[in-house]
Amino acid sequence: DGQIFACMDAEGGIYLRIKGPLAAELERSGAVPFEITNSKTGKTQRMGYWSLPESALDQPSEACRLARLAIKEG
Repeated sequence: DGQIFACMDAEGGIYLRIKGPLAAELERSGAVPFEITNSKTGKTQRMGYWSLPESALDQPSEACRLARLAIKEG
């Protein structure tokens, strides 16, 4: 339905648009936030996206579960 729920960085890392309790769950699993550094000011800003944890990269069913939750939250 045109909902953006994920993005990919230049190195191929996959990030899901996550908030609330699911973000905390991902962080506990080793996920890291997607951050952008402004080249003019040097300030870093979090964008509300979290990487897939390593376990989800090796298990497509886990990656799909997290993606479905991201879509549901969105």
